[in-house]
Amino acid sequence: MKILFIYSLEFTLSVEKPLYGYEFLQFGISHLSSYLKKHNHDTRLQILSRSFSRKNYNIISKKIEDFKPDILGFYSVSTEYKFISDISNFIKIKYPNIFLIIGGPHATLRPEEVIEDNFDAICIGEGERPMLKLANMLEKGESPSKIKNLWIKNNNVIEKNHLASFYQEIDLLPFPDREMWEEFVDYRPNFKEQNITILLGLGCPYNCTYCINHVLRKIADGNYVRYRSPQKIIEEIKLLHEKYPLEKRMFFEIESFNINSKWAAEVCQEIEKYNRSIDTPLSFRINMRIMQNSNLDSLFKTFKRANITSLNIGIESGSERV
Repeated sequence: MKILFIYSLEFTLSVEKPLYGYEFLQFGISHLSSYLKKHNHDTRLQILSRSFSRKNYNIISKKIEDFKPDILGFYSVSTEYKFISDISNFIKIKYPNIFLIIGGPHATLRPEEVIEDNFDAICIGEGERPMLKLANMLEKGESPSKIKNLWIKNNNVIEKNHLASFYQEIDLLPFPDREMWEEFVDYRPNFKEQNITILLGLGCPYNCTYCINHVLRKIADGNYVRYRSPQKIIEEIKLLHEKYPLEKRMFFEIESFNINSKWAAEVCQEIEKYNRSIDTPLSFRINMRIMQNSNLDSLFKTFKRANITSLNIGIESGSERV
């Protein structure tokens, strides 16, 4: 099956190269694509933006007519949903035979609202296994049904399926599909504002009211906070270093690198060993939460040995005024 993913940006200066670097790729779409490709389906990507105005309709029409997708998958946060909904309405009218499905935070948290729009299905929560089952059923000419995590329309009847538990074996997932983003990236080797990004894990155990994690954690059973093994992380670092040899900095994407101190130390040890094996050591940037009674001296010594040189730290306060 041919699956086209739509990703939208609020604003970008370039229609042809809307992304300033590989740091800006979206991991949810990237993992869906690599998972589907692993099972012999064909995927493509199209980036749209409100800043393109009416050009969006010509862009998406050309992509559809060139690629001829069977399924079109949308990802949306709440601030992009009105724009995505308008695009889906245009596609449904012009190309009614394409199966339209939407996932992402907005569809997960507002399914009753989203299912009323022109989508044939919505995905609530994690999408790799549901998307594969959907593609397989459509490929066989079957009417999709009984797929966990999906709400599916069938003759104006909405089938609301149960949610699967959070997937625990994340090391078994293929590495994200970065190639699908390449045509959209204004790539400048070793540009100081650009890092290659690696996803280290999923979920967060904290309950910050401004964040979505405390809500997402409740939608399914099983452990929400999951970590990739240090060995799998190093395997991806090696592959990326071979693919982008001019890049000397990488960003570790995880809610807070130091929540699980034992795991973080093991990752640092593996990085330290890898850096000793190459001529020019790689440097790394991380997200970090400052917690009460943290042994920062010991932690920073570990970071230094791993050549972690930059930290993103959220400044928090119990005061609503602050």
